[in-house]
Amino acid sequence: MVTANLTSDRVCLTDTTVLSNAITFNHATGLVPELRIVPNEDTICAGGCVSFKAEILYGGQNPFVDWKINGASFNFGPLTYSTCVLSQGDFVEATLTSDESCVSTNFAYSPKVFIEVLPLQNTEITIVANKTNICSGDTVEFLSYLTNEGSNPEIE
Repeated sequence: MVTANLTSDRVCLTDTTVLSNAITFNHATGLVPELRIVPNEDTICAGGCVSFKAEILYGGQNPFVDWKINGASFNFGPLTYSTCVLSQGDFVEATLTSDESCVSTNFAYSPKVFIEVLPLQNTEITIVANKTNICSGDTVEFLSYLTNEGSNPEIE
C-alpha cells in the first residue's frame, strides 16, 4: 500500500499536513505462460496446406513464437504459421518466449500437433465391351471399372 503526506506552508489552512488516499497493489506471482497451437485442418492431402494459430496465455505485449516441424525451427515471431510441406508422421510444435512481467518462466512449449496427410490417388475408369466385332444394329453392353470414384460418381 502506498500513501503520500502533504505538508503545506500556506496560511489560513485548516490542516497544514494531510494524508492522501491509499493505493493497494496486488502482487502477481507464479504466473506461468501457456501456449497451444490450433490447426485449421486436421487432415490434408499430400501437398496441401495447413495453417496454425498460437493461443497464448501470459505472453506479454510482444510474445515471440518459434515454430518447428519435427523439432527444426522454420518460422520465428508471428502468431500464425502456414506450411504446405507436411508428410504423414510429421509434427508441428512451437516455443513461446513471453515478455509478460511477473511470470515464473519466460518460456512455454506447445504440445506436438500431428496432421493426417493422405496420399494423392489417381481416379481411373476402364471400360470393357461384351463384343468388339459388331454389325449395324447390334447391341453392345459395356461394363465400367472405377478406381477412387467417390460416393456419387457420374459416368457419361
